[in-house]
Amino acid sequence: MMMGFLGCIGALKEVKCMLGIYFTLLVFLLASQITVGVLIYTQRKSIEKQLGNAVQKLIQNYDESDEKLQSLEESWDFIQMQFSCCGWNNSQEWMKNSKMKNNSIELLKNFTYPCSCYNSFPQNITSFNFTKQTGFCYAPTNPFRVPLKSCRSNVFEWMRENIMSIMIVSIGVSLVELFAMTLSMLLCRNIDPDYDKLIRFQ
Repeated sequence: MMMGFLGCIGALKEVKCMLGIYFTLLVFLLASQITVGVLIYTQRKSIEKQLGNAVQKLIQNYDESDEKLQSLEESWDFIQMQFSCCGWNNSQEWMKNSKMKNNSIELLKNFTYPCSCYNSFPQNITSFNFTKQTGFCYAPTNPFRVPLKSCRSNVFEWMRENIMSIMIVSIGVSLVELFAMTLSMLLCRNIDPDYDKLIRFQ
């Protein structure tokens, strides 16, 4: 919004200062995008490892009553539901969650599992009641008794399938930014330097 304000007012009122700041911010934004893209490509192994560690930590501390992590938990629940997967590397990572370990079968008479893993269960074990897509649910039988798909492979497979679309969108955004930079510089250079345009604000 700030950049839009600077660009629009600078062009309409022909204020060099605003156009200069707008151009500088666009250069900084484009340079940041290029830097991030290069870092992601060159450091993809390290990023993948750090992402895996972050997801595993989220799984271990997953608790729908924790407001600090609620948005991250909802995002992870969405990924598990949409990709029909459970856990980052495997579903057994959920067994490290404190709530799942503390809820003993003897007390609950049921098995605790994350509701968002429901879509990854085979049809022959999904006959138990399913009521929500976030938090923890309970089943009369252990839903983790069979291997489930990991989200790591599904997420990266989705990225490989959609990499062309991601690149086209990124290139399109960069071209729009280059066009805006060129236009702002041309306007800035063609403004009469001897005429104080700031008087129009008075």
